[in-house]
Amino acid sequence: MKKVTLQDIADELGISKGTVDRAIHNRPGVSAATREKVLNLVKKYNYKPNKVARLLSLKSKMINIGVICQSNPAFFWNNVKAGIKAAEAELADFGMQLILKELKNYREVNELLEKIDELTVEKIDGLVIVPVNSDRLRKKINELSQKSIAVATLNDDITDSSRLFYVGPQMRQSGRIAGELIAKFLRLKGRVVTLNPSIQSLEYEERLRGFKEILREEYKGINLIAEYTFNYDALGENGQNVIKSILENTGEFDAIYDVDGVSLYDIGCIVKNSKKLRNAIVVGHEVSENVKRLMEDGIIHACISQDPFSQGYYVIKLLFDYLVEGKKPPFDRMYTRLDVIFKENMISPRNIINSYSSTSSGPVAGS
Repeated sequence: MKKVTLQDIADELGISKGTVDRAIHNRPGVSAATREKVLNLVKKYNYKPNKVARLLSLKSKMINIGVICQSNPAFFWNNVKAGIKAAEAELADFGMQLILKELKNYREVNELLEKIDELTVEKIDGLVIVPVNSDRLRKKINELSQKSIAVATLNDDITDSSRLFYVGPQMRQSGRIAGELIAKFLRLKGRVVTLNPSIQSLEYEERLRGFKEILREEYKGINLIAEYTFNYDALGENGQNVIKSILENTGEFDAIYDVDGVSLYDIGCIVKNSKKLRNAIVVGHEVSENVKRLMEDGIIHACISQDPFSQGYYVIKLLFDYLVEGKKPPFDRMYTRLDVIFKENMISPRNIINSYSSTSSGPVAGS
């Protein structure tokens, strides 16, 4: 049986091949009635686009993808950017151009909106952002969608928006893992406090929700006695002393859960230098070189890593596939691997391909 081509579908409907292509890939400039006719024939003939031919044709047409990501903490975002650059290197020969912008301020909506406006002037086809939980950003994402600019979210997500898909950790699950770790370190009985940054972030909200959820459901012997929320940047140079004073005046507790990955080293230093806190179990997120040293010293007991390289790598690959083929990811939220790092599986020989350190080797099969 003859393989049906794009031209065959165009001839049967009496339209141009370009119109068929736009209809298949859900691009503007095609009426709803025509799009329906095209898709019906695609289904009838089981038409499959020739991906290789299409990629080769893109050499004469650039696909512009804008990326806006954080610059701090550098130990984490450098790994994300390494993944982004790896995907860029793979796709450059197929017509992809990447425009990367970094935010100076941590999760600040005004700067993010300014960077989005800068990129839209550069005629981007797709956009990757690390969102903040803001109605102004929701409105902007919806505006971009109406202009046929596909938006993917990275590392954090924003609900009730028209973003296309999300790539990053399963946020609530990472909090549940932290709860399980602390419960088992404390042998199912003890008192814990949480430290959480005052940032508009669905990621941190979901981590804390997952942490409290698993304690309530499965580890009723672990009592959450205090939750502290703070703007660590606003504390300035005296930040460690302020948090140390808060913790030392909290009363008796056995464990600390640091919800973000930014302040874990500072929390570890506070514990290390406090006679009262020295025996507390400390669990947090992400391994920097500084955190690594505190893990070696037994101050920080476990970290949960979210595979930052793969986040950067796959968000670009998946968005490119959508822009080229109109193919959405199989799930609305595409999760990266969550790994629990202890002292003994962190201190890896240098010849380990993907050891847990501040540099990453690349995507791992099955991640």
